[in-house]
Amino acid sequence: PDPLPGNNGDVLWVEEAESAENGRVWKMLYRSESLRGEPIAVSGWIAMPETPKPDGGYPILAFAHGTTGLADACAPTIASTPHETIALLEGFLERGFVVAATDYEGLGTPGLHQYVIGPSEAHSVLDSARAAQRFAGGGSDVILFGHSQGGHAVIWSNELASSYAPELNILGTIGSGSGVAGTDGGILEYLKTSEYKGFIIMTGVSQTAAYGEEEAPLSRWFTPYGIEVAQILNEICVEDVGEAFGQLDGNEIFVEGAPLPMTSDRYDPEQDSTPGLQVGVSPLLMIHGRNDTLIPSAFVLPWVEDTCAIGQTIYLEWFDTGHRVPYEAPELAAPVVFDWIEDRFAGLPAPSNCDAVPEP
Repeated sequence: PDPLPGNNGDVLWVEEAESAENGRVWKMLYRSESLRGEPIAVSGWIAMPETPKPDGGYPILAFAHGTTGLADACAPTIASTPHETIALLEGFLERGFVVAATDYEGLGTPGLHQYVIGPSEAHSVLDSARAAQRFAGGGSDVILFGHSQGGHAVIWSNELASSYAPELNILGTIGSGSGVAGTDGGILEYLKTSEYKGFIIMTGVSQTAAYGEEEAPLSRWFTPYGIEVAQILNEICVEDVGEAFGQLDGNEIFVEGAPLPMTSDRYDPEQDSTPGLQVGVSPLLMIHGRNDTLIPSAFVLPWVEDTCAIGQTIYLEWFDTGHRVPYEAPELAAPVVFDWIEDRFAGLPAPSNCDAVPEP
């Protein structure tokens, strides 16, 4: 509908999707807010457990998925299934959680997906939790859980929750293979010359979508050839990004010194792309693969140290996996994740290894 009715988090449309062993799952469209404060519609999934609703409502698990692409066809609710997308879904339903999983702004809905634009992601995640309250009987207690891009998204959500959704009681935030790195641009230089350079191309295109061609022209990042090859992102999803860009010469795609965070009098894209510059409302559990080559440990460790230094409580645990910890090794990840969550609901102090951040 135009204009969008209601308030952020209101459910505009639902349709029952595939069944779950421990509950029911719907596709949904709900209201959220863009980076610039405009009302938008965002799609996603919502899953309700079979267990009776407790006093105060179900606890909520707001899940944020990893990179799927920029095109509408890459939206998880279009291209995938809830069980393929949401890590440990049945375990959450079995434990009585309502699970909300956003597609993010622009995936399957009007506009281009604003890939790793922190406030956009956070609005989508936090409003999905509100949708879980209003449609599925969720209470105020919320756990944020995200993988890869979704780790970036939930850390941002944790940081913005006090101002954007203060009524939500965020008890804990979990990031798997989180897309984090410092502001020195080191990971950008690494990805530009790696098989994953398509992810940086996606980032540049999304910066232009978020801030506009006048403030953030594609030529800030890309050569004319780079602008030309980037157009294929309108047609492909993540499984084809490596093949499309992996073997191309980054020097032919990116202008010298790019991609670099731009500066602006109105917006600060450096901070809009970089979580960990402010303390969130809840403690953070980070699970990461020792063999992760997309977000290598060399970038994760300094980010954890710097974010600990500003006062964020973080517990980092390494696993003998690659990038997709809870998907590759759910039998190892699940006990860590669920025990940590149980302790948050029990009111126990959150563990931290900030004093001695473990190496992989």
